[in-house]
Amino acid sequence: QVFADGSVGGPAVNPFPVVPSPMVTPRTIASLYGIPPHTVVTHPQATQSVVEFEQQYYDSADLSLFLRSMGLPDADAAVVVGPNDQSNPGTEALLDIEYIMGVAPGSPTWFWSIAANSTTEIDDILQWAVAMGNTQNPPLVNSISYGMSEGNVDKYLGPGYLARSDVEFQKLALRGITVIIACGDTGAGDLGGPPMGYNDCEVLHPDWPSQSPYITAVGSTYITPYA
Repeated sequence: QVFADGSVGGPAVNPFPVVPSPMVTPRTIASLYGIPPHTVVTHPQATQSVVEFEQQYYDSADLSLFLRSMGLPDADAAVVVGPNDQSNPGTEALLDIEYIMGVAPGSPTWFWSIAANSTTEIDDILQWAVAMGNTQNPPLVNSISYGMSEGNVDKYLGPGYLARSDVEFQKLALRGITVIIACGDTGAGDLGGPPMGYNDCEVLHPDWPSQSPYITAVGSTYITPYA
């Protein structure tokens, strides 16, 4: 594989055969990370949030059903910022809020939604970062499952957008605020076509904003019977 800076990587080898991954529940994740069963967050300032774009909303009834089905305390978002059309819930938003609340039951959870500012649904993450910086007592742990290829940021969001975002992420980090961002869904090539990705994987492209040094980037864990 050829990286964006021209360097060449070695071949990738998978030591295991392809096998189906078992169902992953909040308890599965808690077990992997050594969280004891029946752990409940009790400190009122141990806050967390999910940040949504692209008109992704959640439904309180679906969240309640999920938590009860998982044997967890029933709950709802403590704070909702921005639009949330509960009659039109989205898969991404439901996945995000159900699993963050399922892994950390009892944690006051914010649902922060940024309205789409264009028909192309480009994620205006800088808008959220600035708003967070202007919020007193914002949530301490923030999960974002959105982004785009680093090379497309300034092209589609405007010159200097990436650099300014890093400044805002740095400000949040200095306040002790954790921002956790997914590395993307389509591998190191960031496939998917513009504006979010690229049409081929001949060159590997880092995903933004998970490439920022001021946030925590999250990949994925493939769970198999061999793990």
